[in-house]
Amino acid sequence: MCGTSKHRTFFVGITAWMSICLFVVGFFPDLGILFSKSWLLTGAIGIIASIGMANILTMEVRYNASLIRHHEMLAVTDVLTNLLNRRGFDHQLERLIGERQNAVSESPQVFLALVDVDHFKDVNDECGHPVGDKMLEFVARVLYELVPEKSVVCRIGGDEFAILFVDQSPLQVAAILKDMKVAIDRETGNREDLVHSTISIGVTQFQTEDDYQSILQRADRALYRTKLSGRNRITFR
Repeated sequence: MCGTSKHRTFFVGITAWMSICLFVVGFFPDLGILFSKSWLLTGAIGIIASIGMANILTMEVRYNASLIRHHEMLAVTDVLTNLLNRRGFDHQLERLIGERQNAVSESPQVFLALVDVDHFKDVNDECGHPVGDKMLEFVARVLYELVPEKSVVCRIGGDEFAILFVDQSPLQVAAILKDMKVAIDRETGNREDLVHSTISIGVTQFQTEDDYQSILQRADRALYRTKLSGRNRITFR
């Protein structure tokens, strides 16, 4: 596609150049009135056509660029919840790790929270996948609405979500996660179209020596400890 666009751009440029030459030559009196008018008319038509083709080509290039951006967005977006998917999460996590490793001055605090919907398999088994999907959409919306600016919410698989908190203190992270937990517990218990559910959360803070695996494993261990201790809780590690 890129090669075709280059060829068409080259063709439009050549056409415009030849048309301008014809138009200019048409002003020479030695050609005679008939030839002068013919060349002037031909050149004018060519210039107008070149401008039209250039506009069409520009719009096509912009459309193709927009289409590429759209497909890139779809590649990192979860279809059900419209949150970032696992690929999008990986990209964001690796970006934050890179920024911290390359930071000249002190970088902002970053926390990773893993969130599981408690006993979600039972919801799917007993109520069906449509109800399960509705539950996931609801949980995703609560997390997204309560997450602060600069932070990112992702659905990384099944009923598991990840939140990257940026530029937040430990107390702020704990308060936000508590609000999320309370909101899901309360709303799912009050609404007839949802199944009463709770969430389990494991949280860890980025350390200077962390890489992708270490930060993710530590958050996963925190989440595992939450489940062992009875679920519907928040564990920092």
